[in-house]
Amino acid sequence: VCLVTMARNETEVLTHWAWHYCRLLDAPKFVVLDDASEPGMLETVRSRVPEADIDVIRLPEGPFSDQYKSNALSALATVMVERYATVITTDADEIVTPIGAHRDRPFEDILREVPHPFAAPIGIAPIHDIQREGAFDPLRPVAAQRAVGMLKAVSTKPVIWQGEPWVFSPGQHAL
Repeated sequence: VCLVTMARNETEVLTHWAWHYCRLLDAPKFVVLDDASEPGMLETVRSRVPEADIDVIRLPEGPFSDQYKSNALSALATVMVERYATVITTDADEIVTPIGAHRDRPFEDILREVPHPFAAPIGIAPIHDIQREGAFDPLRPVAAQRAVGMLKAVSTKPVIWQGEPWVFSPGQHAL
């Protein structure tokens, strides 16, 4: 399984992203498109999650564009799907995790059962109750830190790719 994301100066969420998948999968591969981050971001992530096998492709600095991001992630996922049985693309602040009846099943088994060449999981955005909940710890499960979430399928963009390349629309909200 290969995990792909693009990040710019997102040390905390990238740390959680890598930590989460290292807990969920056996020997995942991470590929990060570094969109001109300040020095030290990936080094910090690697020091916090030393078991994460992270490759980095540093992109030149430029203005943010949904089209550029969509093209870059589509191209990288297309390359990776040639080398890995499963590729998961997400924003750095998004994770895919089994819930409900599937929460105790091995994630790799669930991925093998995806019936199509791609799947687009829905998202639940955690809500931080600042009166009752502490600061976010990137080395702990989100569900152990946030009690409430909001179904937010419209704005989440994780995609599970298997065997076929696809192309994201601008903003990664459609393939």
